[in-house]
Parts: sequence; C-alpha cells; structure tokens
Amino acid sequence: MSTITTTVSISEKGVYSYKPTSVTVTETNTTLAYTLDDSSALLWEIVGLTNTDSKNQLSNESKAPSGNSVSVLDANSKAEVFTVTVVAQHRAQRERILRIDPDVCNDPT
Repeated sequence: MSTITTTVSISEKGVYSYKPTSVTVTETNTTLAYTLDDSSALLWEIVGLTNTDSKNQLSNESKAPSGNSVSVLDANSKAEVFTVTVVAQHRAQRERILRIDPDVCNDPT
C-alpha cells in the first residue's frame, strides 16, 4: 500500500491552492491523504470529503480529530478520472466553508 499526499494551503481570506494539483494513482489500495499546511491549520479545519467516483473505488474515509487532514482508500481497480472535494471550515468564523476540488486519475497497471 502506498500513500499520495496532497497539501492544501488556505489564506485567511479563503484563497486556496493545493499541491499536487492532480494525482495519478497507479497502485492498488492507495491511500489518498489531504493535509492542511501548518499555517492553514491554525485558521481552517477539514470537516469532510465528497467525491465523484462513479465506480465505487473509494472507502474507509478517516478524518484526523484535529481537523488537519483527511484520508480515503482508493482501490484503483478500474480506470477512471474523478474529483475529490475537500470541505474546509474556518475555525473561528464557522459560516465560512470552502470546497476544494483536486482531480484524481485512476490508472491501474
């Protein structure tokens, strides 16, 4: 099993970026991890994850109690391109919610 980590950066104003901007999964049973960088984690927390996986390849979502990261297991058994949506909420201004949409390309070998 391998892990692919995407690091998410979010400013106080809600401007965000993530690296890498998309991932290609080539190994079966790969964990996709989405982590806030240190400065973003002071202001924001990850509250959930949604996806457009139409082939039911994602399972075992796990959010860190701190809200700094979330992960999901990707079976990567069928070729597919989908979006994972990381839902982040401002820690102090709870009404501020962001949806960040990195792409995933499953390419089983």
